[in-house]
Amino acid sequence: MADFGFAAQLIAHALGKLLARRFLRLSLPPRLLIQPFGASQRPAQMEERILLELGLSCGAHNVRLHIGAELDVGAIQEKFDT
Repeated sequence: MADFGFAAQLIAHALGKLLARRFLRLSLPPRLLIQPFGASQRPAQMEERILLELGLSCGAHNVRLHIGAELDVGAIQEKFDT
């Protein structure tokens, strides 16, 4: 992660645009699922912690990492239920 601050601002901006469209903006903070681009194996412990802290610093209250194939909506929900 070359620039943590820039990445945090970019994700926060994207979340802000998504949340602006929500009917109840005062509801719980968003949950965030991060899939590192091009990762075919689990990231190192340091990289994993950086990605999790990046999500939390953007205002998400629950952040999960996913390594593998693209997920459908049901599979994404299962990631947060476990």
